Amino acid sequence: MPMRMRPTNINSSSSSTNGEDTGSVLRYGIVGCGSVCRVKSGPAFYNCSNSSLVAVMRRDVAKAKDYAERHGVEKYYGKAADLINDESVDAVYVATPPGGDRVGIARMVAAAQKPCYMEKPLGRDGKEAQEICSIFQEAGVPLYCAYYRRCMPKFVQAKRALKRIGKLTGV
Repeated sequence: MPMRMRPTNINSSSSSTNGEDTGSVLRYGIVGCGSVCRVKSGPAFYNCSNSSLVAVMRRDVAKAKDYAERHGVEKYYGKAADLINDESVDAVYVATPPGGDRVGIARMVAAAQKPCYMEKPLGRDGKEAQEICSIFQEAGVPLYCAYYRRCMPKFVQAKRALKRIGKLTGV
């Protein structure tokens, strides 16, 4: 059954990091603010209306601080648990490599009852991905996977072309 994230209601005079006046903002924290977040996904969290990036985490605290300063993020951490348990974070984006401790991070986010947006692939294999899904399902907490490219115009166009071509028998 699909679940939806609900923004935290805060007073109407608040504003997102992009300066827009909003009445309700979903405040994100990023675990693993490395190269994927620098230009691709990170800026979306503070450039979209009703979304705010309030904290970032990276094991190398100096790099987390650098990211936070360059992107106007108020808080930075060196431990995932600290970001996940930060009360100002409503939802967590996990951008760590699948070879890291994704299962452990998933357990912490689900235990904190925070919706999670996890970078693809969810795990190193199907078993690990299923374990992560089960953790969130059992906790009753939403888990989303970052399969955003399938909606980009060139991928939609390729899908339409493949439908016209029919069954592929070789490449």
